[in-house]
Amino acid sequence: MVVIGNGVIRMLIAKDVHILREALVGLLSLDGDITVAAGVASGLEIAPAGAGWHLGGSQTGRP
Repeated sequence: MVVIGNGVIRMLIAKDVHILREALVGLLSLDGDITVAAGVASGLEIAPAGAGWHLGGSQTGRP
């Protein structure tokens, strides 16, 4: 999870069950302070999905 300069939290969601991942992305997207930057199905996809992120804000250190 990354907090970008304007106070928006940008997240990457990793969950292997498609319907649960999409539901979580949908719920988080309802909050104006949270942006889901990517949703992936496995842990192996996390690094490639986050590789292009510019971490201009502060990382929280939370998983």
